[in-house]
Amino acid sequence: MTSTVSRIRPSLWRAGVAEIVGLLLYVGLAELIVVLFRPTLDAQLLLPVGLLLAVIPAVIWLAFFYAQDRAAPEPRHHVLAVSVLGALLATAVGQPFINDLARAPQWLDHDVPTQIIGSILVVGVVQEFLKYAAVRYSIYYSAEFDERVDGVLYGTAAGLGYATVLNVSMIVNSGGIAPEQLGAGVIRIVIVALVQAALGGLTGYFIARDKFDAPPMWWMPAGLALAAAINGLFSWLAGEVTTSPLAIGAESASGGYTPWPALALAAILASALLALLFALMQRARQPGAEDVASPGVFRERASALLTLLVTIIAASAGLLWRDAVESRTRAYADPSGLTIQYPERWRINTANADLGIVQVSDPFAPGYPTTIELRRLPVSADASDEDALATAANTLALNRARELTAYRLLELRDGQRIHGLAAARANFAFVHDPAGLFQERLPVVVLGEDMMLRRGDQVFVFSLFAGQENYPRAQARFQAFVEAVRLP
Repeated sequence: MTSTVSRIRPSLWRAGVAEIVGLLLYVGLAELIVVLFRPTLDAQLLLPVGLLLAVIPAVIWLAFFYAQDRAAPEPRHHVLAVSVLGALLATAVGQPFINDLARAPQWLDHDVPTQIIGSILVVGVVQEFLKYAAVRYSIYYSAEFDERVDGVLYGTAAGLGYATVLNVSMIVNSGGIAPEQLGAGVIRIVIVALVQAALGGLTGYFIARDKFDAPPMWWMPAGLALAAAINGLFSWLAGEVTTSPLAIGAESASGGYTPWPALALAAILASALLALLFALMQRARQPGAEDVASPGVFRERASALLTLLVTIIAASAGLLWRDAVESRTRAYADPSGLTIQYPERWRINTANADLGIVQVSDPFAPGYPTTIELRRLPVSADASDEDALATAANTLALNRARELTAYRLLELRDGQRIHGLAAARANFAFVHDPAGLFQERLPVVVLGEDMMLRRGDQVFVFSLFAGQENYPRAQARFQAFVEAVRLP
């Protein structure tokens, strides 16, 4: 006779299948609406409608699950609580760590090894650990968590909560979904929901086995590593299949972003994991696979500690990989012998090099792109260092006051020495207004710093421009840039 712990719970699997089918129908409906009705929306409605679309996957799963699970339903407040906890952990820990601390969007696509390793160690490990934490430190000790299949159920709920935050963030950062992009927007929402929910279910399976079957201590860390690896590999592969080179100059341009292959990949992954988990649950009901003795509090705590330790080690390795990627530099030398070292990922602009102006900028910096500029200003060879540097500072201030909005020179400090030369430093700020014919964004405050070095009849001016949120880190990059310069 099958024990309660080994029940198969057909309602969960039927809800899983219905979720996959329902989300694909959701995509089809969105495409149909675009083709048949070509809807239009006021600008004020783009964000609210986008947010509504982002939460629909979770609503679909909950509706299907509770429609099927009528005989012995899980308490709704428990399922919702785990889902909300997954969302809260994503908001409070996951997104800040991945986007702000690890700065994943700025370096992950450097090359294929970096895409794969970074996606696994930084994104995959953190996301799957937080889903694990949402279950392990909430419902795990509840009397409602009394069968193996509950791990899959609550892991899926945590994954959907996490997916909802990812989708809401995407909508908010995009300012909503434009009607003409409804189909592509819904596809991206569905891809995230399918993958995060399926991997949450996989992590939940390992949690349940860890609770009821007392496997080896490495079981849960290994399960988390497997889910993280699938997470990262999917992120890389989805990027490969959705992006193709853009043909320019041909009669019909091709290439760009195509979300359909990633949707097919997500549906295949979700279906495969659902079938695998169902088979594993079926096997747990066979003779010889009955429940064993309770693993004990010590072993459970040791397993949780080991899982946390593995997560910290993996995430730390990901940060070290990031530092290695960001430390790679390129060199540029002009005919006079001046040489600069700039980050490999940055773009260089030498269009005005004949005028003594070179710029390098970070295209991946959020908001205003961090930019470092080098220019030469002629001064009288007979002028004192103090007068030459003051003349250069005044020239810069007058030019910027004409070209930049609300430019302010905040501070000027002379009497400096840089590279053994007389130098001065200045700090300034201005307002950058990105609004244009096709852009409607709020103006941003840009902070800047000048380092001016006098050599003979020239003043070399190194200038930093960065948005307020990027400025502290940009200053360190700027300092390293100036120190690495070789003057002619």
